[in-house]
Amino acid sequence: MEDSPQLAYARHDIFVREVSKRGSMWALHVIDGEGWGNYGVEGGGTVFPLWSSESLATACASRSFPGYEAKEVNLKEFIELFIPSLVSQDIWIGLNLSEELAGLDIPAHRFEEVISMGAAS
Repeated sequence: MEDSPQLAYARHDIFVREVSKRGSMWALHVIDGEGWGNYGVEGGGTVFPLWSSESLATACASRSFPGYEAKEVNLKEFIELFIPSLVSQDIWIGLNLSEELAGLDIPAHRFEEVISMGAAS
């Protein structure tokens, strides 16, 4: 399925709305191991993908991250424990990416601001 900017923005908005309301999201974690899923992009950057639902994360894991499984992550803990490390490594965060890893990425230092916009609406 081909992605479009409209679909990417719609998935982004869903992520912000659902995560700010529920207080948790889904990331990819190594099955029976240590480590979180991320991937490199053209130009040398790295993206840490997150999803607003287990089903979206699982679909992406089965297609693009063999050996990984969806794992729920608490929003507050993510902001406190993950964001400082992601910021220091200049890692971006992909929000509700498609199975092909298409979608919108934001710099890690803007994550809390973006989520707070969803809480305000």
